Amino acid sequence: MADNVRAVMFNNDQQFLIVTEVDDPGRWKLPGGKLEADQEPKDGIIRELQEELNLTPRQSKLPFVELVTDDGLSKRYIFKIIAPKEQINPTGSEIAQIMWCTVGTVPDCQNKNHILAAVKSLSVI
Repeated sequence: MADNVRAVMFNNDQQFLIVTEVDDPGRWKLPGGKLEADQEPKDGIIRELQEELNLTPRQSKLPFVELVTDDGLSKRYIFKIIAPKEQINPTGSEIAQIMWCTVGTVPDCQNKNHILAAVKSLSVI
């Protein structure tokens, strides 16, 4: 399995962003995707956020805070990012829906536990 990158993207109201993708419209997840061959995780999340949400590093507050999980098959690099809601402009070619949530408003979905674990882990950092 390929390593991937995901972003817990908080806005100024302490809500975080979840998305569904055009090719998987029924599954809510954190923004991001697979790393390309030999790509550094920070470069991968920057690329994914530009492709999916038209968000550039200048529009988000840096530095990125990175959390790595490893299930023995692949690594997931999860980054904490702060970006104002008005900076998010999803691309129709990749993102089907976006939703700003709090821990209590994440919809029941297949990835809910993964989303909440990442958010809770990065909320304290």
